[in-house]
Amino acid sequence: MFKKLFSNRAMREKWETGLVWFRLRYLEPEGPTRCLKLLSRPQACGRVALYYLPGKSVSRLYLGIPETHLRLLRRMAADFGFSLKPKPPEVGIPAAQRLTAVTDLPGDRAFMAHIVNEAVFVNGEKSKSGSYWPQASLLGERLAYVNIDGASLAGGFNPLAAVPGCAGSVGSRA
Repeated sequence: MFKKLFSNRAMREKWETGLVWFRLRYLEPEGPTRCLKLLSRPQACGRVALYYLPGKSVSRLYLGIPETHLRLLRRMAADFGFSLKPKPPEVGIPAAQRLTAVTDLPGDRAFMAHIVNEAVFVNGEKSKSGSYWPQASLLGERLAYVNIDGASLAGGFNPLAAVPGCAGSVGSRA
């Protein structure tokens, strides 16, 4: 059990070192919310990280995404009407902590979260339960490969679009 716990922590720390962080700027939350849900699906990144810092007048929300998906994130920001600002160097991302599943994000305190296949996992204030590398079940979904250079992005991003040459199609739940 301890071996698995510490290997999960090492896996998470390795994953987090490959993230590029941006501050999300938006007027309406629907666009960024849809973007995060889509990015968290296995057909896109499969996992994204959030870091929230509440403020007196303005709160700050940072998104961590694997560098391999930067082009996709930039296109989604343009499509969904929000902007990305690089995280300033003085903003430190907290060290890995255990994460537990939640239904709502805590807006009253700073938190670190992972979104995995639309499931949200947040660090507890002093939680001894949870996982360093939480997983969300795919519930029997058929995975599809999306070529981000192809025509699938011509009319907006749809990670569940049918892939040319693959039998069957996957329906959208966005």
